[in-house]
Amino acid sequence: MVKWLIAAAGLDRPGIVAEVTRALLDAGANLEDTSMTRLEDHFAMLLIVTTPHDLTGARMEELLAPARQRFALQLSVHPVDAREVAGPRGARWLVTVSGPDQTGIVHQVTGLLAGRAINVGSLSSRRLPGDDGRPVFLMSIEAEVPEAAAADLAGALAALAQREGLAIHAEPMDEFRL
Repeated sequence: MVKWLIAAAGLDRPGIVAEVTRALLDAGANLEDTSMTRLEDHFAMLLIVTTPHDLTGARMEELLAPARQRFALQLSVHPVDAREVAGPRGARWLVTVSGPDQTGIVHQVTGLLAGRAINVGSLSSRRLPGDDGRPVFLMSIEAEVPEAAAADLAGALAALAQREGLAIHAEPMDEFRL
């Protein structure tokens, strides 16, 4: 099997996921890890898929070309070297942030996490209108927290929240197991 990273983005329209995944199914590809989301009026997808050995990058792009053309997608296909795949780097935590929108919130929080060798696994943020007409910022982060970083994480986030006028909550996530 060969592993691929596929990235696609374009204006949001019904059928993008169905068409892209149909092309991948027809190629014999198996979806291993995906992230797909609507961002304002755009849709973006990141997919890690495995395919049979004889499938080349050029062939993958050829198989995805009808979806790319139909939906005017920006599309890229890259092989993933097995050595590049990293396992978990600690316990999974959920970090949520809310407060008045201001420039730099994502950088402030992720910088604090990076400084403690905490890996961001996924991050989602939104800017919404507040009740008083001023924009509100919401962010959710799933992070891998090494045991050594867990002890002072809550205190460091509380200090950042106080300094920036935010509400920040962080706690370990229960692992889902089959």
